[in-house]
Amino acid sequence: MDQDLVPALLPVEDSERVAFWTRHIEAWRQSGRSQAAYVEQHHLPLARFGYWKRKLDAERTQTRFVRVNVEPVAALVRIHHRSGTLVECRPGTDVRWLRDLLGMDDAS
Repeated sequence: MDQDLVPALLPVEDSERVAFWTRHIEAWRQSGRSQAAYVEQHHLPLARFGYWKRKLDAERTQTRFVRVNVEPVAALVRIHHRSGTLVECRPGTDVRWLRDLLGMDDAS
């Protein structure tokens, strides 16, 4: 049995409690045992174990937002060729390349 998981007393400090219960919840998950069997083996209060499991699960699944920088992007340019072909290009696309692509000459 892992000696770090055997409590002499339950921790009092917040940072110690989070670490203590995180270790126990992870050890329980890896054990394959029921919560009741795990807490009995480690002499832990079942209600407190359940409380910390819910608390840590909620923190783990909580949506977190990440700041991103978004730069404006110019809209696509759409060209409808008389053949029915639709071509979408980004602004700044080389016009000569487009003419060659569409089989157009300068008079078209």
